[in-house]
Amino acid sequence: MRLRQIFLGLVLGTAMAGVGVADIAPPDRLIQWGDLPDPVAQDFEDPYRDLSPTQVDEFITIVKLRQRLEEDSVAPTARPRIEARLAETEAAIGIDVDWLISQQWVVAERREAASWATNPALEGVSGALAGFLIPGPADEAGTAVAYLVPESGMCSHTPPPPSNQLVRLILPEPIAGLAMYQPVLAHGIFRNLEDTRRMMVVDGLTDMNSAWALELESLDELTFTGTERLWTRGSVQPEG
Repeated sequence: MRLRQIFLGLVLGTAMAGVGVADIAPPDRLIQWGDLPDPVAQDFEDPYRDLSPTQVDEFITIVKLRQRLEEDSVAPTARPRIEARLAETEAAIGIDVDWLISQQWVVAERREAASWATNPALEGVSGALAGFLIPGPADEAGTAVAYLVPESGMCSHTPPPPSNQLVRLILPEPIAGLAMYQPVLAHGIFRNLEDTRRMMVVDGLTDMNSAWALELESLDELTFTGTERLWTRGSVQPEG
């Protein structure tokens, strides 16, 4: 991976608002996406997270300029100008850039561990979670599978969410008519079951790394006017 790509991944984040469910009154506990990660595991030292927006821009500029100076194609007449801008930016950022660069893999490992860490208080809990549906192929045992993500477009137009924000739905039977990114309210039992698979989402293969599984009991379609029951246990609409 190129150096700039590593740093862009460290200093830039994606806000995940999720589905608005303020007016929904499910019969069981309503789980929020922010409840899914282990709160203890999310508390770790991350110097990239502490950068101001200006420092983020300056840091990316420094990385780009350093890479530029390492290229053989830089004209001798352009080198002094690049070096001058680099020195100016390094002086303005107000942090030890070399130390920050040295922390890239340390922070990456911490973030990876935090992304898989699930809230132990939700293990085995019966609840409902609202999100956007991604239908998937059956697993190795032939069990029907789908995924729930907090925002439409994730895993295709944007990268997948952290593993503890990607919920694998375990369906008792395949369900007909599941649309990509359909907003739904899923009811079931939450399980910390890590799973990794590669599947086609929209127009490309995507790594689906999920730390949560939901043993689905019922599924509601979310609309602007309320909820419309699509499927409940005992009233399954199988494919075909």
